[in-house]
Amino acid sequence: MFVHPDYYDWLFDFLKLYKQKANIKFTCNVRPDYLVDKVVEALSNAGCRAVAMGLESANCKIRNEILGKDIDKKQIIEAAQRLKKYKIKLMTFNIMALPHEKIDDVY
Repeated sequence: MFVHPDYYDWLFDFLKLYKQKANIKFTCNVRPDYLVDKVVEALSNAGCRAVAMGLESANCKIRNEILGKDIDKKQIIEAAQRLKKYKIKLMTFNIMALPHEKIDDVY
């Protein structure tokens, strides 16, 4: 399942039906800037047990200027805190050895 702000209303309706009809634990992929509190709460209530985020790099410059992700560190931290609040596990997708990346950028 993918989450996007343009479809929050649809998402909330779907998650309610999913809980009623299927009631199966699931994971989904979400950008950190889309994980507002009401979305995380709805995901949790519907049975979401893990969320994956494609951060790609810990380095903001590489993540945003080279990869064009437009995600800042604050958004990532806030999303992680929301997930923790609702006991949803966080997984991240990361790419190593990107162009212009130094070993120190990985950490």
